[in-house]
Amino acid sequence: KSRVSNIKTARQIAMFLLAEELSLSTTKIASEVGVKDHTTVMHGIKKIRTDLKLNFALREQIDAIKEKIYG
Repeated sequence: KSRVSNIKTARQIAMFLLAEELSLSTTKIASEVGVKDHTTVMHGIKKIRTDLKLNFALREQIDAIKEKIYG
């Protein structure tokens, strides 16, 4: 439940991947990652989608995470 930037970003990436890869609802994601409200999840997913358009390092990090998950 920390708001420290690196923890917040990691949580947002997790929310993004749960939504994109597993098609979980925002309510389900909220309960899985321990946030109070589904709107927090919606904001986190939107933030990562926006950042992916400009931040190539973030895109590479997410691709690396997917590679580790899927092999």
